[in-house]
Amino acid sequence: MRHCCSRWQNSCSEASRTVAARKESSLNAFRTLTRAFKRREFAPLYFFYGEERYFIDTLCAMAVRYAVEEDMRDFNVDLFYGDDLHSSEAIGLCLTPPLMVERRLIIIRRFELMKGKAKWMAYARKPNPHAVVLLICQRRPDLRTKAFKEVKSRARAVDFALLKGNQIAAFMRQQVRAARGTIDDDAVQCMQEYLGTSLHTIVGEIEKLQTFAGERTHLTREDVVQVIGQSREANVWKLQDAVREGRLDDAERITSRLLERSANRNGEGVRIVAMLGSFFTKAWQAYGLMKRHSDGRIAGEMKEKPFVVRKYTAAARQFGFDGLQEAFRVLLAADCELKGESPRDVRVILTLMLQQMRYAAMPRNRGTRRPWN
Repeated sequence: MRHCCSRWQNSCSEASRTVAARKESSLNAFRTLTRAFKRREFAPLYFFYGEERYFIDTLCAMAVRYAVEEDMRDFNVDLFYGDDLHSSEAIGLCLTPPLMVERRLIIIRRFELMKGKAKWMAYARKPNPHAVVLLICQRRPDLRTKAFKEVKSRARAVDFALLKGNQIAAFMRQQVRAARGTIDDDAVQCMQEYLGTSLHTIVGEIEKLQTFAGERTHLTREDVVQVIGQSREANVWKLQDAVREGRLDDAERITSRLLERSANRNGEGVRIVAMLGSFFTKAWQAYGLMKRHSDGRIAGEMKEKPFVVRKYTAAARQFGFDGLQEAFRVLLAADCELKGESPRDVRVILTLMLQQMRYAAMPRNRGTRRPWN
């Protein structure tokens, strides 16, 4: 047993050095830990922190499921909060032998608020091999302090940072594959634009998609459009295309349909502006790359699929430098009105926004500005 514990400690130290040398991404760390937990392979001490709460919450649930047998969890699984417990008492519980099972599980949330954290330095050097301890910070800890430094160097430590664009797309595909399914690239792109960065929301929507698909295992863009409650003819992606191509009538019609179907018209207006803002941010990024790279290279630089990048480069060419700047100004003005106390109706604000953006898209108007009436 001592040999096993020593081997675990050496393994954890080696893992910590590897992470220090090359920062591990949240998604890769989550995948690695998920596989280990399902095999019931646990280190004696974990230290989780960061903004991506979905990964931390999921790993906590998996630890409860796989670390201790179900009929013995009442006696061998404990959850505490750092602001309710002193370090001396918590460490005493961690050193308590398990009851009739191989190991016990202790989860301590809000670890950054626990008093006497210096005492964890000694425990981290020699953790109980019959316990699995998860130390979780709700806020990012001050890793310059001795206690956090020591715990981080000895434990299996992971900074679960928020995922970015291509990582979120990879996460979506992984979730679909886990249910033995596949999904089209444009469906992933639609979901990413509509749902944003909340992994809890993304997982819930993927479950809805799979329920909607029934026995079908392949998910398409049409499935995404149907599940999120927008029609094929009127959705935010059609709106993006209409704005990019300067089709004001179509853009206004789609906007009106979206507002009519929404229970919260102001909230829907804010979401429309946000999604157009995200699209034009990508178009601006593509504009900066167009002078140096081909479309294929731009897709690589932006870490996006080529069919998606073609829309961004088309918008960049249509609007140009001055037109893109004007588009951002118009979007900001609309956003401020929608979030402020403007007396104007949401439909009026969005119609004015679309008219201004159409003006910005016309090459002859580049470098000029219309007032926000």
